[in-house]
This record gives sequence, C-alpha cells and structure tokens, in this order.
Amino acid sequence: MKYLLILCLLFSGCAHFNVCTPKNGNYIKDSKGRICIYHGVNVSNFSKTNDMGSYLPWQKDEDYARLNDWGFNLVRYLVFWHALEPVEGMVSYTYIDNTIGQIKKLQKLGIDVVIDLHQDLYGPVEGFCGGNGFPYWTANTGGLLFKCQTPWSANYLQPALISCYKNFWSSYELQQKYIEYVKTMYSALDTMSNVIGFDIMNEPFPSLPPNTGNLTNWKDIHNIGLAKEVAEDVIRFETKTLPDFYNKIRDAIVEYKKPIWFEPAIWTSSGIPSILNFNPGSGSVFFPHYYDVKIHEGKPYTKTVSKIMNLEVKETVLNAKRFGTPVLFGEFGAPASSIGYLDYLGDFLALLDQYNIGWTYFTYDKGHPFGVLDEAGKETAHMTKLVRVYPQKIAGVNPRYNIEGNVFTLSYEHTINAETVIFIPLSLPNVRVVANGEIMPYITGPFIWNKQGETVIQISWRND
Repeated sequence: MKYLLILCLLFSGCAHFNVCTPKNGNYIKDSKGRICIYHGVNVSNFSKTNDMGSYLPWQKDEDYARLNDWGFNLVRYLVFWHALEPVEGMVSYTYIDNTIGQIKKLQKLGIDVVIDLHQDLYGPVEGFCGGNGFPYWTANTGGLLFKCQTPWSANYLQPALISCYKNFWSSYELQQKYIEYVKTMYSALDTMSNVIGFDIMNEPFPSLPPNTGNLTNWKDIHNIGLAKEVAEDVIRFETKTLPDFYNKIRDAIVEYKKPIWFEPAIWTSSGIPSILNFNPGSGSVFFPHYYDVKIHEGKPYTKTVSKIMNLEVKETVLNAKRFGTPVLFGEFGAPASSIGYLDYLGDFLALLDQYNIGWTYFTYDKGHPFGVLDEAGKETAHMTKLVRVYPQKIAGVNPRYNIEGNVFTLSYEHTINAETVIFIPLSLPNVRVVANGEIMPYITGPFIWNKQGETVIQISWRND
C-alpha cells in the first residue's frame, strides 16, 4: 500500500495534473441497470502475517455482520500466491476451500467481494520485513542481504528486493506461473455470485536499476546520477512492461465471467499521476490507491495536502475516462497520530462523493494505525467519517450527491423501474427524509424510492 515519491523527485515534467473538473461518466451497474455505489473495507491486513499459517482473516460471522450495520456493501478480500502455492506446482486446495468459505459468509450477508491478489515487498522471503504475495520459490535475491528499514516504504530500496522484482519482470516463465495463479483463483471463485471482480495485482512495483539499492532514502536520488536511469525504468514500466503483463492476463481469462480490476504502479498511491498505457476491455474497473505521504507518516493535515488530494482525485477520474472504465479507490487511510486526520478523511470522502466514486478503506483490523477497531474491538474515531449516508443503488441517470453539515442531498433522474436504495446509519438521531418536497414516513433502515422522473431526496438529522 505504500507511497513512493520517485517520479516527482525525478522530474517536474511528470506532473500533468489537469485543473478542470472532469465528470465521472462510467459506473458499475447491477443486473437491473442501476448505478452501484460501493463503500467497504479491506479484509484484512491480518491475513498477510496470520501466525496460524492459514493466511485467512480473523473475522468470525458476527464480525462480518457488523459490515451491514456500517453500510459497507463491498469487501476487498486479500489472497496470496504464497498461500495458494507454497511449493512450486503444489496447489493448496485447503486454502482455496477456506477462501470459498469466507466468501460464502459475505455472500449470505449480501456483501459483494473483489478478490485482491495481494503482494507487498515481493513476498515472505527470509528477512523481508513482512513481505507477502510471491512464493519463496520465485525469489531471486542475487545473493544479496535484506536489512529492514524505517519507514516501511524505504524497504523498497533494498538490493535483494530490487533483484526479486527485476527477476520477475524479466522472466517469461515466472510471469506465466503468475498467470496460472490468476487462472486458478478465477477457476475457484468466478462462479460465486457476490464476487464482482479480481484485482489482479496489488501495487505493482517496477524493475529498477541495481544501483538504486545504494540509496539510503528516495530523496537522495537526485544526488547520485541515477535519476535518468530510474526515470527511464519507471516510465517503461507503466507504458510497456505492466500493460504487456496486464494484456497477457486479460487474454488468459477470457473464458471467465468476472472482469479484471486493475491498479497503476505503486508510486501513484502517493498522488503521482499514472501514465499507464492499457486497454482493459469491457467491464473492467480502474482500482487505484491513495495515501498522502505526509499523513501516512503521521504528519499534520495541511492546506497543501488538501490541494494535492484535490488534484489527485481529479486526475484519477481523467485516467478512468481515458481507460473507459468506472473507478473505485481500493485503498486509503490515515493514522490517528496525524493531527487533523479526521478532517483529512472527511475531505477525501467528500471528494469521492463529488465524483460518485466508491471505495474500500484500509483496513478492517483491530489495533492497526488506520484500523476501524481498537485492540478491544471497539470502533475507532475513523468510523465517524466512514459510516455515512450514501446511495447504494441509483435507479437512474445523472446522479449528484453530497453531505453538507447534517444534510445529505441526492438528485438524479429516475429512469429505471427499480428501487433507489439509500443507506442511513442507525446511529443518526432524529432523521427526517424529504423526497421531491414531501416529507416521507421513516423509522429506521435504508430509504427506498421508486418513482419515475426528476428526483431530489434530502436526508437530515439533528443532534438535539
């Protein structure tokens, strides 16, 4: 999930942010043609290093049931190649069966799932500071040692890790094995009704020059003559290497029903514009991440951070239009240690509302710095921003919605003979619903509307 400053530190010309306000015209839709807006969570960071060796999430049935209470209708579910195929050629069908069992629990609750083929710091190679994803047998460290670094993102400078990625991106055989991994997950989960897509690689990391490992910090890159070489590798990765790999995966899974959800390169998570050159095909979803580098490390929320955030979301929408796909943010978050982190989250979510963009927050875990629960399992303050009024299904076109103070407003043209569904948190006091100027009877639960024509729905609440 992590945030590199490479491109902006290399050359200012990469920042092609467009200052216009693009409109999000592509949406995920259900079988009735309704626009689906997703609010959800990642399940879960715990799975990466599960000390029981199952690489499954910690949640039990009652923990999953809380998702409905919070209005979360989507889970980004983490799976790992190293868990599926710990030994080359030996697939763990126990892992597959256990994964299916977890997805079925969410299915019973009416919660959709995106399967995330996750990796960070390559994989669980000996000494790799919490690496996960690629199996040990794929790793080629070049005989180099790995020394854990702080902050976490600095571990991407380690020569042993650079060697592993370089080996993968230059190896036809390893890439074919990864594609077989993708196909195995599709074969197991594609027919499950609540699986809506496959995120085919988490935060792809490029093949960098070996000398990059001599850096002690990404900020030092301009001092050592590597800038041009690294820039060329970085640009080649999003314009050639990664799209070629995505094309192979897209073509390999044509027999399956569920679309691919795809991410740009890892550094775009920090707000650096993506130049990914990829034709994803029908039904695909652009699935980027966003972590402000300062907020992520516990620095205060400032006006500069806010401006960068605004530019990044606009740029993301423009990229989705370029791909011809819907967009949904697969990861974002903030630690409670950052001064103003709740304002940061609130502003980011308001931006996504402005563009009708859904999201899955990182992460549904206990005691994680960004987590929605504390160690005791109680909701953190993050949830005061994440649990919010929003339209889960919109039976029409041209939607606009936002929250100002204690008032949610949705306007759209109701063109489909189906229900518009608006989630209203149970915790909101004194709720009042007005539809097209008429006060509606409301007690609790989602608000349902099914009348044709121009529609304006206002939902307000009072804390008195």
